[in-house]
Amino acid sequence: MNGFAKAFAAAWIVALAAWAHADAGSVDGTWSDLAPPERGGHVAIYDPLRDRMVIFGGVHPAGRGSGNDTWSLSLTPGSTWTRVITQGATPPPWSTNMTALHDPIRDRMLVLLGGGHFGVWALSLATMTWESLAPIGTSPIVSYRASCVYDAARDRVIVFGGDESCLRGPCPHNDVWSLALAGTPEWSELTVDGPQPSARYGHTAVYDPVRDRMIVFAGFGEYYEPVSDAWSLDLGGIPAWHPIVPSGVAPPVHDGYVAMYEAAGDRMLVTGATNGPANPLWSLSLGGSPAWASQSPTGTAPRDRRGASFVHDTMRGRLVLHGGSSSGPQSAGETWALQLGPSPSWSGVMSLPPGRHYLTTVLDDATERMVVFGGMQDLGTYLNDTWVLDLAGQTGWSALSPSGPKPGARWGHSAILDRARHRMVVFGGIGASSFNDVWALGLGSSPAWSPIVPTGTPPAKRNGHVAVYDPIGDRMVIFGGAGDTLPQTTYNDTWALSFTPIPSWERLEPGAPAPTPRFWMAATYDTGRRRMLMFGAVPIGSGGELWSLSLDGVPTWTQIVLPDPPPARFLSSAVFDPAGDRLIVFGGLSDTHGEGNAAWALSLGEPLAWTRLSPEGGLPAERIGHGAVFDTPRNRMVVFGGSTPGMGINTVPYDDAWVLAWDPQAVGVPPREPTRAFGPIRTRPNPASRSLRVSFSLPDDGPATLELLDVTGRRLLSREVSAQPAGPVEVELDRDVAGLAPGVYVVRLRQGGRVAATKICVVR
Repeated sequence: MNGFAKAFAAAWIVALAAWAHADAGSVDGTWSDLAPPERGGHVAIYDPLRDRMVIFGGVHPAGRGSGNDTWSLSLTPGSTWTRVITQGATPPPWSTNMTALHDPIRDRMLVLLGGGHFGVWALSLATMTWESLAPIGTSPIVSYRASCVYDAARDRVIVFGGDESCLRGPCPHNDVWSLALAGTPEWSELTVDGPQPSARYGHTAVYDPVRDRMIVFAGFGEYYEPVSDAWSLDLGGIPAWHPIVPSGVAPPVHDGYVAMYEAAGDRMLVTGATNGPANPLWSLSLGGSPAWASQSPTGTAPRDRRGASFVHDTMRGRLVLHGGSSSGPQSAGETWALQLGPSPSWSGVMSLPPGRHYLTTVLDDATERMVVFGGMQDLGTYLNDTWVLDLAGQTGWSALSPSGPKPGARWGHSAILDRARHRMVVFGGIGASSFNDVWALGLGSSPAWSPIVPTGTPPAKRNGHVAVYDPIGDRMVIFGGAGDTLPQTTYNDTWALSFTPIPSWERLEPGAPAPTPRFWMAATYDTGRRRMLMFGAVPIGSGGELWSLSLDGVPTWTQIVLPDPPPARFLSSAVFDPAGDRLIVFGGLSDTHGEGNAAWALSLGEPLAWTRLSPEGGLPAERIGHGAVFDTPRNRMVVFGGSTPGMGINTVPYDDAWVLAWDPQAVGVPPREPTRAFGPIRTRPNPASRSLRVSFSLPDDGPATLELLDVTGRRLLSREVSAQPAGPVEVELDRDVAGLAPGVYVVRLRQGGRVAATKICVVR
């Protein structure tokens, strides 16, 4: 038993800011994708020691890749997803036929794979290190969509059923296997008494700790025949099956259910993918006379989801759902919570903007947010919604709901940030019709849309143009674009929308010949030289040209011709890096292979020179029609949305965000103050019998909570530690431990967003 009593402490904080992952020695920067991960067919567990959801593997529902990466989501309010860099052995191979379990005694996640990659892997949750296990004994037949539970009383995994996938179709099983975890893991088949449930796959199962049994529900049998019955498997003594015949109406036959045991209600909860937006909740009471009951949770629910993952957040009494494919507009990267209790309700934990291309982004540096407006989902589906991404890493994405009339849905428009008035200004674009209107979105505490009706003759209706904000002239400067009539009209006119003394249009007449007519350029404002820099275009013959429009005095166009420029392109993005005094161009459509996710930098000091960057980290997918901003405080470019080059206007757009980050210390950004952590949690004695003292050190005088959990994460005790001066604290749990059954338990301490935990062993 002493081997179970090894104590450890964990305290951590999640930060979205990508510079925390950047390599200071990487001159070309480091790419990393901003959470949350988008996927279905992945697996997840709840890690009660660190109060987080951990997911592994899966596939992007839109067919944009698969992987065997690991992510975690701290479940404290305001937390964000973080990609976990794992160590040790190679992670399990990619598969959508996986099951994951929490092994509380060894503080690890177990992943069992069926199908062609059959095996067992373990991920240490303390060190995030993978290990490929090699159990002895005869293993189960390689099966598909079996169920498994952790038998806490005997420290083993119980596996039931699954599909062998014969040539004639499904060949389901109803055999039961045990994987003993103590010492060297060992497989053995169990001989089970009593009537046997029918062979099945795609069913769901839970462990009932009160009655020491496994409960199996639903699934599919031979010839894809659905089954909707429930069975219990006694795990103590001689294993025996018993049918469960509840009263009430069982959930309808369906594929994709998940089930969990809820200690507070002593019941099995069933939810998951459903045909429709409601995502109802069923419960099977387990004490007395079993009975089915259904509830329709309130709140906005996730639409039908297939391949989503669920965990039971025992601390907050809720189910947490992540990912999965949906027939609706919701993203595969969304995270939802179903609060349990007498009146269950759905709420979004973390939402994502629907995927889009031909959108606009601006940097609201006053509130450290990237603002996204409009764009196209597919041909005929145009957007006029507004989303913000918190670049300080506290809240992730959130949708804005401005008051006032809204602009018409559009794509191919332009937008600038009017810093003087803390607003985003939108011009033009195309949707159900073509536009040359102007709109302002106030970005203060009460966001509101309002139309701007300037004096003077406006530019012709257009899309695919570029715009920058000239702060010295207090004006929005616009160039080029294309009309919506056939044959298509392209423009090379330059316009200024002045904001003072009243909004007014003026056509500028630069002092040098302008670029030829073009559209789908990328442009940014060079703050040090008061000029617009523009690169790329349609027609592609102009797509390798770099132009400067000086806005100091008489506006003047100048073509900048340099050796070894980037290959010609259009629908790329461009940002200005003030610390590096350079222009950065990313992505776009080019005739040159591999340019769709290439990044180029143009140094603007003497001598001017183009350099193709070779960042570290994983590359984003090649894309066009995306948005980008430069997050100066964190010295990074942030990219959102877009679509695959060359796939046509009706391709599925992206809803992911990526950062290309450089060392923040290089531009004088002070390091963030480290989060103060708890002192180690110490328990004595350990193992415990009838007395237990828990001691720890608090970093500040805020209230704290000490909790006692069983190995399934069920909370047995919650003790408030009243506010007191920071420093050592000792809590007596003698009476509480005296009533516990022998076994392993978790002592968890929470204060604010900090969590620390250790394990104790109770003996008699």
